[in-house]
Amino acid sequence: MTRPLPYLYLLNCMGLSLWTAKVYCLQNSLHSLYSKARQVRTIEGHEQALPLYEELLCRNPSDVTAATRIAAERDSPQRHKELGRGGSLSQRRRFAQFLESSHFRTNAIANFIFSTKSEEDRAVKAKLASAPIYLQPLRAGSPCPPTPSSAIDAIIQLFLLAVCLPLETCNRLLGGDAVQLMEDLAIAFVSRDN
Repeated sequence: MTRPLPYLYLLNCMGLSLWTAKVYCLQNSLHSLYSKARQVRTIEGHEQALPLYEELLCRNPSDVTAATRIAAERDSPQRHKELGRGGSLSQRRRFAQFLESSHFRTNAIANFIFSTKSEEDRAVKAKLASAPIYLQPLRAGSPCPPTPSSAIDAIIQLFLLAVCLPLETCNRLLGGDAVQLMEDLAIAFVSRDN
């Protein structure tokens, strides 16, 4: 027998509304499902975890992390084998030029990360530092930054934070040629399923 009622009761006794308790339990069950999905994918493999990640996307459709979206794709293992192996040398050079023309540099990354007025000093320090800026990709279910408004914002979200972006946003901000180039180079793919 599960024990959600006593737990809800205790939360209610602490002055939280029943609605707050239900939201907390929903978040807690999502957290448990994310944890279980990661464990199954790690130990038993992609195929075994696929239904769990599909369920996660049904319960939490706003999760746009690559960690969840890629894990919910049936042909993800094949795509991983092809990662970065597509395209020609001239296409790779074009991609490097694209990143350069998009100002994919430490200054732009620091501006994106430290975007609020209260973080202005940190941005200045990051730009002046000789050390690189390290970012960790978002874990499955993590809250994502706002929809990008510029090419550099989209590039940072795609390549450094591992956020999946709508195709129309990528086409608008990066250009259809750049999106196609990333697909040809097998460094990005368009999901038709989710």
